[in-house]
Amino acid sequence: MHTAYILISLGANFIFNVQADLDPKAALDSLLEAWKEQVYPLKACSFDKRVTIHNSMQEVGLVANSHSKLKYSEQHGFVDEAIIDITQKTYKGSLILPHESYCLGKNTQYGFRLAYQNNGWLLMNDNKQKPFVNTPESLLAYKRQCLPGSPFSLPYFACINLDLSLRYPNKALKKQSGELEFTYETIANDSRATIIVLVDPMQIKVLSINAQTTATNTGERRSNRVEFQYSSSNQENLPVCTGVKGELLTKDKNNITLSSEITEIFYGNVQLNKSIPAEVFRLSHYDLPEPEGIIWEKPIPVWQWIILGVVTCSIIAIILQLFARRFAGKRNLSSSS
Repeated sequence: MHTAYILISLGANFIFNVQADLDPKAALDSLLEAWKEQVYPLKACSFDKRVTIHNSMQEVGLVANSHSKLKYSEQHGFVDEAIIDITQKTYKGSLILPHESYCLGKNTQYGFRLAYQNNGWLLMNDNKQKPFVNTPESLLAYKRQCLPGSPFSLPYFACINLDLSLRYPNKALKKQSGELEFTYETIANDSRATIIVLVDPMQIKVLSINAQTTATNTGERRSNRVEFQYSSSNQENLPVCTGVKGELLTKDKNNITLSSEITEIFYGNVQLNKSIPAEVFRLSHYDLPEPEGIIWEKPIPVWQWIILGVVTCSIIAIILQLFARRFAGKRNLSSSS
């Protein structure tokens, strides 16, 4: 009922074809609250991702493939356990550099980084004081990204470092089409940026992001536009992001193009609420020793459950037989008397 009320309140004004300014804080709070109630019941998500980045002027690029498995905390909405396997290769012109394979992992006890070398996984130990690394920053900041491209953890692009749930916009506009437009303005590190995020308030969809950044010391300007594509072919009937397309242009103060970069992200094999074994989030899954002092409870083997079930059923059968004999003895005594 609460979700329906919020959605109705967001959409009621859109019945009339009117464009109006909204209170930025109230509009974003209402939007995220409505979306959160639909997304948070999800407990797990796994998906494949392919990222391609190509700079047409410098003829350099990157191709990365990854598989992610995520499990979420019911209390605070952050990822409790995650494993992300990544394979990437870079190229310059016709020269293709050797591919790299690495892995980011996180469980309820520790986090780790792995690199695949010499036909095996090696621990990348950034912390010399411990036999394992702390949780990678990229996973520490991993919020409840139940859906690829979720508004709660938007993809990061060259001049976009934005999470809708972490800060409030400077402006909010209700468009005639019924969409909401949030404008963020930032000034930091000798640069000034204006970021416009367009969302569909009646669904969990970020439609596009436009960013304009100007370096105050050199006058260099960067223009970045990102668009999202969605599908809702899943049991939860939630819009899952299937693709992201972004274009980044960098120009000098004389409006001469310095760099032109295109980014494409494709999501596939998205599975929601599918059971994920806890073992896949641990070092032992990669044939590496667990950190000193870390002991995991071992699950009871299936054969032990079977034996326990057989013994339990046998005991119940014996008890029933004893009751049946006693009841039969009483009947014989009553009939003989």
